[in-house]
Amino acid sequence: MSIQLPQQDTGSTVYQVTEDSLQKSNIYCETPYCSGDSRYFVFAQTNPRHDTNRTEYVICELGTWEMCVGGRGIGGPAITREGMFYFLRDTGAGVRELIRLNLSTGSSEIVHVFPEGLRPRSLGTVSPRRTVLCLWRCDERDLH
Repeated sequence: MSIQLPQQDTGSTVYQVTEDSLQKSNIYCETPYCSGDSRYFVFAQTNPRHDTNRTEYVICELGTWEMCVGGRGIGGPAITREGMFYFLRDTGAGVRELIRLNLSTGSSEIVHVFPEGLRPRSLGTVSPRRTVLCLWRCDERDLH
């Protein structure tokens, strides 16, 4: 569901696609978080109902404004130009997983399971061929 807002002075039409009280984020405004064909975009929302993985990644189809939660994680995602969306998920057992979410199909898969104690906090960037992923990590030593 969407709400069409009054037309802007520039002639642009703006749609509001959410109405609930959950905190929303466009993730990073200088990077298009869209599928390769620009049919879908993803935004993050914080849902306090969950004990872990409170960041929900919501996929929205442009034009129809249909939405679905594509996955839940801890934040700090990255995306490729083809619309492959990566995020971190906490297993609840002290282990983190790297998840790849295809924005066009909504399908996801575990790409990597980090060794116990290696707790990456945020992803940086993914190479065009998806062979290199840069990330920021946090070890127990960093917490003291």
